[in-house]
Amino acid sequence: MVRFQQWLYQTFIRSRLPFYFAIVVLLVIALLIVPLYFTFSNNLRAQITGINASLLSQIENQLDTMLKDIDRSSIKILEDADVKQFIFLSKNNLFEDVEDYQSALKKMYDKLAGEEKIHGNMIAVSLYIPGASQVVMSKFTKSIADYEDRQLLEKLVASDLPSSGWLGKRLTETNYISGYAAEQEVFSFYRHLTNDGIVNDALLLINVRLDRLSGLFKNLDSEYPLGITIADESRQLIYTQAKDLDIGAYLQHASPQDDYFISKVQSRYNLWEYGVIVPKKWLFAPMQFITKVTILLTIVVILFGLFVSMYLTKRFYRPFDALLARLKGKLPSEAQQPAQVDQLQYAFSWMMEYTEQYSKIMKDNYTVIKNKSLLDILKGNKWAGKDYVTLRLDESAAVFQVISCHCDEVSELSEQDKGLFVFAGVNIAEETVNYEGYQFETVYIDEQSFAIVFSGGDSYPEPDRFGELLEVLKQRLKLYLKYNWTIGVGNRYAEFRQIETSYRESQTALRYRIVSGNGSLIRFKDLQLYNELTLSENEWMRLKDDIMNHIRVHNEEEAYTAIRLFGEWISKHAYPNEHLNRIYYYYNSVFMELETIIFELNLNRDAIIPNVRYSIGTSHQALTITELEQLLLTCCRELILALSSQKQQARSALVQSILTYIETEYQAQHLSLESAAERFNMNPSYFGQIIKRETNKTFLQYLSYIRIQKAKELLDDHELKIQEVAEATGYGNRSTFIRVFKAQVGITPSEYRNRLMTG
Repeated sequence: MVRFQQWLYQTFIRSRLPFYFAIVVLLVIALLIVPLYFTFSNNLRAQITGINASLLSQIENQLDTMLKDIDRSSIKILEDADVKQFIFLSKNNLFEDVEDYQSALKKMYDKLAGEEKIHGNMIAVSLYIPGASQVVMSKFTKSIADYEDRQLLEKLVASDLPSSGWLGKRLTETNYISGYAAEQEVFSFYRHLTNDGIVNDALLLINVRLDRLSGLFKNLDSEYPLGITIADESRQLIYTQAKDLDIGAYLQHASPQDDYFISKVQSRYNLWEYGVIVPKKWLFAPMQFITKVTILLTIVVILFGLFVSMYLTKRFYRPFDALLARLKGKLPSEAQQPAQVDQLQYAFSWMMEYTEQYSKIMKDNYTVIKNKSLLDILKGNKWAGKDYVTLRLDESAAVFQVISCHCDEVSELSEQDKGLFVFAGVNIAEETVNYEGYQFETVYIDEQSFAIVFSGGDSYPEPDRFGELLEVLKQRLKLYLKYNWTIGVGNRYAEFRQIETSYRESQTALRYRIVSGNGSLIRFKDLQLYNELTLSENEWMRLKDDIMNHIRVHNEEEAYTAIRLFGEWISKHAYPNEHLNRIYYYYNSVFMELETIIFELNLNRDAIIPNVRYSIGTSHQALTITELEQLLLTCCRELILALSSQKQQARSALVQSILTYIETEYQAQHLSLESAAERFNMNPSYFGQIIKRETNKTFLQYLSYIRIQKAKELLDDHELKIQEVAEATGYGNRSTFIRVFKAQVGITPSEYRNRLMTG
């Protein structure tokens, strides 16, 4: 009995068997439950991840498709020929009358409304033309002063923003319901139209209604609580939609990742972020029951072990004391040092690795970063930080000057070839100016042009020497690249903040290649810039009428002479920078008259007017006055040939007899529409319609034209008096003859005779 008591005491009372039993049971439970817990959790997480990935893919595809379609709509609108013409005429206030303006405006309404209908009226389109101070929408036009988003439009036009982009969520009253403005939440897209790369000619604003965005997600259904979020590139929330989920609680949560399972993807089209959120409370609800059972079972086992230990040993604290002593013995302070050293080495290794990667990225993209920094300097006075990019420009230099080089004739090259072409031009320029005395940086502007920013001190060359260098550069570009290059030269300035001014001056000088011609060296300081343009409207319209009159009567030689006089008159005037487009308006007006004749007579337009006509005044590769004149000469020659051919084929013997009668009987003072119609036994009204159809003139206009042409021939005879010429051409009254002659020719008969004598 004593031995048994000793064995019991040694085996149970002095041993820690009850505590070990509790630990073993706890480990068994943990080994059974924990793998099951993680297996179930990972499988469920993987399933939810897969489902969410599918949902995100649908959201991304639908939204990206919608955003691309809206972007394409903006390009489609701004590339439309009628829209470009409307912008050009509105900005320069060149509509002939109110009726012409209203007709063009109706076309704009139809085009904008058509795009809105294509998108199911989810969008609202507005076209802002700064020069015209008006905003055109799909149903009406508003003054910019009355437009609800006036400040936004002016900010987009005035600020140095990209040419297009998406704006975040905002409230606006620019959308109308039943004719009344209604406040709505939208997110907006804008796109600029600029012809010279400096001034924004028009701005297209597209508002996407958020209340109709939910229609895109009506087919996205799930069997569990779900939330959808859309955020812009600055991570500002644009749109949310939820099912059985308090989306407000999610948005206000300080650490949403603690309570929500979040899946996100970035748009392949832009920098927007699409997200799907699922509450973890629902996700792990089955596991919560298992967790509670596990905790309860663990507590029961531990209590049971403690109870056995207390009951058998009466010293339940000893197992805990022993356990704590062993734990303390296994964690000496020396053991912590290797772990800390390993962590420090890992952190240092991680820092070195990412530093090397960052350095490699900077090295690989140095040229792009440098060019972007230089563009910021040219366009916005944003001096590049020296901590991330090194420039050869010194802020403390004494002189700063910018030149712009533009290739005039590479439109036929592919996009890749244009890039290589400009790259070659930059290399030639750097080789030409790279010698002592110059500090410079080259900047890629676009696929046809680049700029050079010069800086220097007291040794900076004088203007004459600098001009010789630029002439050499222009000749070398022409020699090696086989194309003409125009160089615009900005003024010199003493502060680096004026680099932008010099750059804009060089770009303005480039625009004057319209007058100077291709391959010119144009200095801004040599330009005759005026604040106002004072031209006689009657004079250029008379010259245009002369061209059209000669074309209608198939007088090719006189038409050529009139076109050259038209071009000389335009070249003799000095145009302010903001009025250079008026040159295109003059030539466009002639082309529009030609198109009217082609349309009325059902001629083959493509055979007469080439497609390059549509690039006049709207293309970055603007035509010069010489090229415009040559284009107009070519079109007139083709039109006269077509008219002559048509007249020979379609003119009947009766029509020929009528015109021959007028051309031979013009001397008769009593000749009138009624008398001529009676001569051919015809109704006067129908007789006048035949003449109008064949000559594009009324009977009196055609008779006056024939008489004045004959009068020009008679005025060459200096022995004839003005009264005699008037009588010989069917004008019994001398003053009437002089008045009609001046209206058609622009000068009096005496002045015309004097010109013939001096010429």
